[in-house]
Amino acid sequence: PELLEKFLILVHQTFIQHPRNQMGFTAVIIKRDGCHLLQVIIKTITAFHVVDNPLLIGKTVFEMVNGKRKRIILRFESRKECTIDAQAELQGAYESFKADIFQSENYTIGDVQSDNCYIGGDGVAEQEFDLLKLTSTNYKVELVWSQYYSMAGTATSVIENTKMMDPASTVAEERNRVIAEAKFLRAWAYFDIVRLWGDAPMVLDLIPTITAENLDKWYPVMYPERSVADKIYDQILDDLNEENTIRYLASKNKGVFQATKGAAYALRAKVLATRGEKSTRDYAKVVEACDKVIAEGYTL
Repeated sequence: PELLEKFLILVHQTFIQHPRNQMGFTAVIIKRDGCHLLQVIIKTITAFHVVDNPLLIGKTVFEMVNGKRKRIILRFESRKECTIDAQAELQGAYESFKADIFQSENYTIGDVQSDNCYIGGDGVAEQEFDLLKLTSTNYKVELVWSQYYSMAGTATSVIENTKMMDPASTVAEERNRVIAEAKFLRAWAYFDIVRLWGDAPMVLDLIPTITAENLDKWYPVMYPERSVADKIYDQILDDLNEENTIRYLASKNKGVFQATKGAAYALRAKVLATRGEKSTRDYAKVVEACDKVIAEGYTL
């Protein structure tokens, strides 16, 4: 019904703009991986103009006859209700690992300031790291900040959008795995954020399209006050919870670029070994998490 409604809206819009147009159509609904795809083939007698419409997905295919569009194939898909939608959005979240923060910038922030290496050249932004004289206008600081928050925000979007999917149209096991992998990515992002900045803003809500009507409501959510470091660590460990996250991850130890049980246990161990003062850390839990990494079959 939702897909047919989308098509009827498009037809209605078209006839409002082109009342003299004559057309006939055939429609087929295809079910694919839990998704419903509506393919419509429209045959027109006169030239037909397709209204720009956000309900359409992919490309609209036109068949030309004597220089005029005579046959149009349109595709509509039920969005955010399918496993393949969740998988595609999750894959986008993994793209964060191609950003600058996982290339030279982490070396600049970490190794240069620790004297493990030195900055070559005369770039002002880089020299500030080397001299331990960072300012708020340093563009590399802004770059790292924005990319880590983009990573965390994309992961949150995957989590919340997948939660909203109709359970009847998705496989529970796959839905839980997608959410678990996204939680791993968010935990990674906030772990780096809290180690770099300590107290920092934390956004865990799905932000809707901002309009004049809802700006006052959502502005404080988009730009919150800083959360204390302890609260951020609580959220990281919650995202790496064994019962609600790690149990749903794949158990693989080689050949994958994917959040796995072993990766999650390793990150959890590092978080537990980093949080707070050394005297307050529970190293028994660190060892427990490390033992679970080893149990996944990893070898040196």
